[in-house]
Amino acid sequence: MDEIEKAAFTRLRRVRARMRRDDGHVVAVRFSYGGNPSREDLRALRHFPHLRDIDFYGTLVDSGVLAELGHLSKVESINLNCTAVDSEALRQLRRFSKLRRLEMMDTAVADDAAEVLLGFESLNSVRLDGCRLSAATVARLLQQRAIETLLIDGVQASPACMAALVDNSLMRDVTLVGPEVADETVSLLAGACALRQLGLVRTSVTSKALAALAGWPNLEVLSLNDSSGITDAAIPALLAHQAFQFLGLHGTAISPEGRAALAAAFPSAWVNIPHSSKVAELREG
Repeated sequence: MDEIEKAAFTRLRRVRARMRRDDGHVVAVRFSYGGNPSREDLRALRHFPHLRDIDFYGTLVDSGVLAELGHLSKVESINLNCTAVDSEALRQLRRFSKLRRLEMMDTAVADDAAEVLLGFESLNSVRLDGCRLSAATVARLLQQRAIETLLIDGVQASPACMAALVDNSLMRDVTLVGPEVADETVSLLAGACALRQLGLVRTSVTSKALAALAGWPNLEVLSLNDSSGITDAAIPALLAHQAFQFLGLHGTAISPEGRAALAAAFPSAWVNIPHSSKVAELREG
């Protein structure tokens, strides 16, 4: 690192930023919770010409800060979750031609930024839940870009969006969030046979929806966290699927006995079960 880069490194360490270096240069920066970096602290990123990954989660980043970072030609991943960025701020990212991953949960980015979003030709991973992009714009994105990883909310998960998702043969990882996601939504994913990871988080999905597992032979990771409509009635469908490496069951209505049965059936998988003597007893039995 040259002296300017070293000074920027020291400055960001003071606000508890986590930085990763490669060949002596800072390539990734993550702003930690509680560090409270100022906008001037964020602007120090401009002194890291080798940056590839920036995590702005919950910071004061805005269009002014992003405008000063446009020369960072190697940036591939940006996390803007839970920030005050809007469509104007997103326009400042246009020069990031190598951008592959973009997260914008709970931001004010809306449909007037659609053309900017569609302009990222290398984009293959997006998180859009809680932002103001419509289902129609999300569907356009899925139709025009080779998205492999997608996280959206139930409002965005329209039939057209789900159809575009199924038509995308590269889609590997999908997470749908929110009570608007119901059994009917999951049924629209039945043709997405290339899926390897699926999250149905805080949804209204019931056990009946898991009949769709038969159409996802490659599915290895399934998270049903905080979907309380999933009960022991889902166990037969889960047991019939042999490829699981991870099952997320926190906040479901599956009983301790049911979770223990699943853990026994998938000994090499991670099944998040409660730590209780009853479960231990069931495992030993």
